[in-house]
Amino acid sequence: MRILVGPSKRGFYFLNHCVYTHSIDGIVFYVGHGTPTRPYSSGVTNRNKIWMDTVRKNNYFDVDIIGWYESKAEAILKERELIALYKPAANPPRKHNFRQYRNGDLSYRDLTTGTAA
Repeated sequence: MRILVGPSKRGFYFLNHCVYTHSIDGIVFYVGHGTPTRPYSSGVTNRNKIWMDTVRKNNYFDVDIIGWYESKAEAILKERELIALYKPAANPPRKHNFRQYRNGDLSYRDLTTGTAA
């Protein structure tokens, strides 16, 4: 699916990259970017363990499309901005230091156990 938008220097262009969040009960547990179908994907081969455990425990997730971008680079910049803002559980720091990530961060809620970290 592509979304046709207004004119550009090259004629019409497509916004092929989106930034989205996955949330449960209003708590964002994942921020991602991708093609128009990526936000709705829940396959076991393309999500990390924290994401899978969270969805299995809760049996659902809500999708919010934050924005559409012409370039992947623009989408990645917005994704990084939102990860820094929300600190979602299923977007661990790049070094995967979960203790450091959870330590003292009251904005993080462990959706796999239902407790605040």
